[in-house]
Amino acid sequence: MIAVTTRVIRGLLLTAVGVGLVGLSACGGEMPGDGPESTATTSEQLGESTCATISANNTQSSYISPDINTPTTYDRSGCYKSYIVDVNAPFGNHTDTVTANGDGSTQASCEDQVMWMQPYARSGSTFVADGPKQRAQGQWVCGGSLCLGCIFPTLQYGHSGGKIRMAASARSIATGATIPMTFSSYLNPT
Repeated sequence: MIAVTTRVIRGLLLTAVGVGLVGLSACGGEMPGDGPESTATTSEQLGESTCATISANNTQSSYISPDINTPTTYDRSGCYKSYIVDVNAPFGNHTDTVTANGDGSTQASCEDQVMWMQPYARSGSTFVADGPKQRAQGQWVCGGSLCLGCIFPTLQYGHSGGKIRMAASARSIATGATIPMTFSSYLNPT
């Protein structure tokens, strides 16, 4: 009963914080990561066209299983400080997720994490960008006397099967150093 109550409270608090952040954004308030550019964001961020053409760090013949955990340090020549995963998902609607796994023990370490991901879809014999590059930053969630801690940067890419590619990078805003990530996927219910 205690575990269920804790999950319910956490869900309600996250919903309230999310609504508050949306309201703050709508009112012109500054969201985390909207401030001055920093070390991690002044460098190239997966913008090179070669991210679609170079070989992947990891290739999956179906969906991602088991999860793929990157090393702490990675840098793909031709796709700045990135880790690239190709997935051949021949059937069903999938959602692939990338999560940063940095230090979230303090508010400063949590909010120092930023992540980018560019999804690609296979078109003929080449990969082409499938939508804009995505960005997420760690958020420290506290409300009143309850503090849930770090919500790690997480990005998702939903697709209806076929060959896809994800080029992702998680970095420290302060230093630009790479942060380990986890790639995972799940089949969406139809």
